Amino acid sequence: MNVKVLLLIAAILALMFLVWVIYRITERLISLEAKPDRIYQVIGYPKPQTPASQPPSVSNDLFFGLTGESLFNALADEDGGVHTFEEDARKRYELILRKHILFILDQVREGQSNIQSEAMIGTLRGEVLSWLPTDIIDLIVRDARALVSNPTNSISISNINETISKLYERLSLSPPGDFLSVGDEPNSLESEQQFRSEQEVTIDEEFQSEQELESEEKDREAISV
Repeated sequence: MNVKVLLLIAAILALMFLVWVIYRITERLISLEAKPDRIYQVIGYPKPQTPASQPPSVSNDLFFGLTGESLFNALADEDGGVHTFEEDARKRYELILRKHILFILDQVREGQSNIQSEAMIGTLRGEVLSWLPTDIIDLIVRDARALVSNPTNSISISNINETISKLYERLSLSPPGDFLSVGDEPNSLESEQQFRSEQEVTIDEEFQSEQELESEEKDREAISV
């Protein structure tokens, strides 16, 4: 047989084999793409673990990422009305505000004099930077110091309650009622009847508030679905 013919036949057979190999490889790749986990089994590498996505901070979402003075001004509608807050946001902020006020009262009771407008307030969802106007803090501190000297000073108690009530109105929050009340005993300032500790007030009340808010969020999600 002619050598050229043999070479031609060999070339054709080699080409056919190459086409078949390419076809099989393509078919295999398509099969692996349909089952991504098989790729890692074939190449012998462990499947990379996808890091668990962190749930977005509810507080940040509700507050549009605002903290401190900017959050206060936005809730008080003193920033030009850029943000519109849901009721849940105001409920969460009320909890932060209440703890900030109690923190100020604790500082006064401990004899601290340099009380700042800003404070990091701990919550079940982490710390939040809170801010109160200087004039509000000055009024609370003035009357709180009077209570340190005389725990049954009803005028100072009334002044603190009035200051806090106006603060809540400024922030469009539900009125807190009487924040402080006159104790039955002369030394009631040292008890929870008068200055309730910022730390002691957190656990039960905050947990209850968080449960109520989370329940409302789930109800809203169910309705939206």
